[in-house]
Amino acid sequence: MPTLAVFSFAVDPREPEVAIAATRGGVFQTADGGALWRQSSKGMEKTFALALAADRREAGVFYAATAGSGVFQSADAGLTWKPAGRELERTVVRCLAADPAGGDSLYAGTDGGIFISPNRGKTWERRSSGLPRAVVYALAVDPADTSRIFAGTAAGIFESRDAAKSWMRLDVPAARAQITALDFDPSTGRLLAGTFGHGVLVLHPPR
Repeated sequence: MPTLAVFSFAVDPREPEVAIAATRGGVFQTADGGALWRQSSKGMEKTFALALAADRREAGVFYAATAGSGVFQSADAGLTWKPAGRELERTVVRCLAADPAGGDSLYAGTDGGIFISPNRGKTWERRSSGLPRAVVYALAVDPADTSRIFAGTAAGIFESRDAAKSWMRLDVPAARAQITALDFDPSTGRLLAGTFGHGVLVLHPPR
């Protein structure tokens, strides 16, 4: 892999030696745990990926969020790509979250709110009720309750308890920072949030 800005990684949950990386020079793939990388952007050469997600149900299926061309899907471990749903064709998609329980839902955070695909990227619908007009940079789904989703935005952290139908801001002062990354630890109930200029926040949102 050349020296490039790397935005995201995704590892195949069934084939851990297979991973893909989203870079400013396109998508790269490794099939040997990272020893050798090759460019694998066929089908999405005119844009670059900002974020990646692996399908939890089917080996070799990945999704890529792009800078202005919506979401793409790969069914061959990231070697080739095709558009996933026309509703986001000209949208800057900043982040993706696949259902951690292996369901069909796929979530996309964009410059214009949050969208959900109930059918693994075939179609998309907007789900931004309660969100401010702010870029969505990060998403995290609670594996123990997949209707519970967190969104990291330029205006703080928001939570949905009804599968993204509605959103409310987390009622903690620190959650108003600009959020750039999220991860949820189901064993402890902790929400880890990377911020722009305020380090890492460790939150314990009530269930």
